[in-house]
Amino acid sequence: MPTVDIVLFPAHASPATPLGFEGIVQNVLKTDGMILFSYEDHMKLAQDPSYPGMISPLTLAMSGPTDVQHVDFDEDGTKALDAPATEIVLLTLKPDTALADLHSRLKNLKDTVEKVPTCHAVAVGESRDKNGTWFILMGWDSIQAHKDVAAKPEFQEIGKSLFAIADVNPVHIKLVEHTG
Repeated sequence: MPTVDIVLFPAHASPATPLGFEGIVQNVLKTDGMILFSYEDHMKLAQDPSYPGMISPLTLAMSGPTDVQHVDFDEDGTKALDAPATEIVLLTLKPDTALADLHSRLKNLKDTVEKVPTCHAVAVGESRDKNGTWFILMGWDSIQAHKDVAAKPEFQEIGKSLFAIADVNPVHIKLVEHTG
């Protein structure tokens, strides 16, 4: 499975589409504030002498610095990314959180959510770049489908269990593949 690059940055309230950025990589998936593509593609692209000029239009959408995270997911994240709606959850572990405790809570989340018919996939991974930083990718039929599931008591308990050990930052997005 490829490592996924997740580029986090504060975005302007109504960012303009950075002209020319769509041509950087065929399989770039993008949304307001996040860009995702494979680690291998990123490393290959970064060696290109024109790379600085290619990414400079992206700054039109940024209102602050970037934070690049390389994440190895426990299963193929493209199933979640290819869903009609994707939830990306950034977890920053609180001090003294035991990994065994985190793993147990994430397993409970996956085991429960994967049974939901409107959920396409769940993938979990730790950042290669920041200890204590984890990501969850979940694919849904729609953002509303996720909200409906999240309103149920058993899922609220799972959410509370994660908030107890981590700062949790979820984002709902609809990714569109650039086709040229």
